[in-house]
Amino acid sequence: MSKNQLSQIIKQLHVGMRIIKSAIAVYLSITISLAIDGQPTSAAVAAFMCTRSSNEATVDMGKNRTIGTMIGATYSLLFILVVKCFNVEFFSHGYYIMVSLLLIPVIKTTLWLKIADATVVAYVVVLLTLLNYVRDGDPYLRILYRLVDTAIGVIIAIIVNKLLPRKKAEKGEIKTQ
Repeated sequence: MSKNQLSQIIKQLHVGMRIIKSAIAVYLSITISLAIDGQPTSAAVAAFMCTRSSNEATVDMGKNRTIGTMIGATYSLLFILVVKCFNVEFFSHGYYIMVSLLLIPVIKTTLWLKIADATVVAYVVVLLTLLNYVRDGDPYLRILYRLVDTAIGVIIAIIVNKLLPRKKAEKGEIKTQ
């Protein structure tokens, strides 16, 4: 193995600050979510998705993630109320058709509000909430947990990204942003 090949391998194994920040944010989000008996998956995904290379990009992603989650949670809540009001059987064929059609108002809402960047998050929240989380007990409580856990992940990502330096410091040097 040549010196050049070895150098390339070492470069590929390098772990940058964004990866380190993401790992720390995910761990802290999981820990806090578990402490409040929440849904650590939601907190961890939010933390991972929001940790970006700059503070501004992290805040922007956090804003879109939070708004998308709020829209998705609101539609999920309204959906559960309609399903219960009209006695639609949970997880029946009709239920799945209704969940699929819910895509239309979710997308239209994000476009109307001019926040297209939140569209995917909003509908993913609807899908995860209505096809998974509501199976685990009180659907209203599960939707609330989804909101809280996403907020935990977003806030932790912003804090970690703000507190830790952007790049590793050279040996003996302290790096600031």
